[in-house]
Amino acid sequence: MTKTIDLNNWNYQEPLDSFRSFDDPYIGITTDTEITRAYTKAKEPALSFFLYYMSQSIMAANEVDKSQYRIIDDEVLGSPNIYRTTTIDREEGTFGIAFCETIEP
Repeated sequence: MTKTIDLNNWNYQEPLDSFRSFDDPYIGITTDTEITRAYTKAKEPALSFFLYYMSQSIMAANEVDKSQYRIIDDEVLGSPNIYRTTTIDREEGTFGIAFCETIEP
């Protein structure tokens, strides 16, 4: 269930005002990460590491309330299930954007 954030009682008003002034208000991150344990865990049952990584990172992001905020129709909404996108290679040498969503089993 999506919930509306009460901006009158929210201590992130100043960063929000700055962020909503951007032409394209999205955030992306890049970081070095030690993945040996995750890679080993994915490969033991012969899973795709890429899909394992995507699944685990989406679940981790869903556990952080602040990563669930969205600005929609000038309101800040908290969504209980966020999604992410990733760049994927195409066979003909171009790239595409894949939409990844967590689906409860």
